[in-house]
Amino acid sequence: MKILVTGGSGFLGFGVVKALQARGDTAIAFDATISPQLAALDKTCSNVTVFSGDIADPISVIDVFKKERPDAVVHCAAIVGVANSLGSPLNVLRVNLHGSINVLDAMRLFDTRRMIHISSCEVYGDFQSPVVDESHPLNPLMPYGICKLAVEQFGRTYVDLYGIECINLRGSWIYGSELPRIRLPNLLVDAVLAGRPLHLPSGGESLMDYIHLDDYVDATLAALDKVDHPYDVYNIGFGQATSLSQLFGLVEEIMSNADISVGPGRYEFNPGTPMRIQGALDISRASEALGFTPKIDLRRGLELHIAEKKGV
Repeated sequence: MKILVTGGSGFLGFGVVKALQARGDTAIAFDATISPQLAALDKTCSNVTVFSGDIADPISVIDVFKKERPDAVVHCAAIVGVANSLGSPLNVLRVNLHGSINVLDAMRLFDTRRMIHISSCEVYGDFQSPVVDESHPLNPLMPYGICKLAVEQFGRTYVDLYGIECINLRGSWIYGSELPRIRLPNLLVDAVLAGRPLHLPSGGESLMDYIHLDDYVDATLAALDKVDHPYDVYNIGFGQATSLSQLFGLVEEIMSNADISVGPGRYEFNPGTPMRIQGALDISRASEALGFTPKIDLRRGLELHIAEKKGV
């Protein structure tokens, strides 16, 4: 297949591009900024094509569809994260929502029938139970989650009006050694590797469902390959919640030189901006319908991160 990957230079997008290339598909990577890693892949692999463009510019989006005529889209492009969305909500609206509508419109014009949309568990807002499935009420409270839910809804409109298939993957906290943002668990592991102390005054009680990049890529390709989807939304996570206190404890077990600690209470992205109440995602739907089973638990993921950073 010929697959357009928006946000192809990003953490997840580049992982998807590499996986598509490795299995013999043609990956068309579209991004506003072309990373050195993506540029190198473009030079060495005949089945990778790179386009530089702004997803919020409809002409840029239409141009890549007109030239490449992709069979499907994996839509990763977004300004990612709650903290980033608070810093510039209008830009999040421009990129995450307007850009997504540009992609849906181009799909309509050039008869591309399937989009895999990388959504987020942020669409749920505060979790109302320790484990949530896809029927959980949708109550996003931050610009990032609000825009993700809006894209899901616009996708359903395009399904109804034009027969385009939009499959939404509501992911949890993705991590891996190449994550470009300053976020846990990378913030923690990188500090210990650099010999820096890290002592957070609060956050130990906050729960997250961490999923390794490789597992998320596997889930994305499984959704892409599924012939007939019984649902248009799937939770994608490891299916297990880990508190920050437990995360810090794991790092201390793995790295004996760790000078780290975390206090009680909720984690704050910024002072006065607490993380939403979260927990574990019920991934039974993705398991049953897509055959998705995450393979890398948090301890193994942290060990891989450390080994990759050390060049082992």
